[in-house]
Amino acid sequence: QEISTNSNFADASSSVEE
Repeated sequence: QEISTNSNFADASSSVEE
């Protein structure tokens, strides 16, 4: 669960940066 949440957060951040 913790890893899943982290992965999601990173994905969203990457999307925003792009």
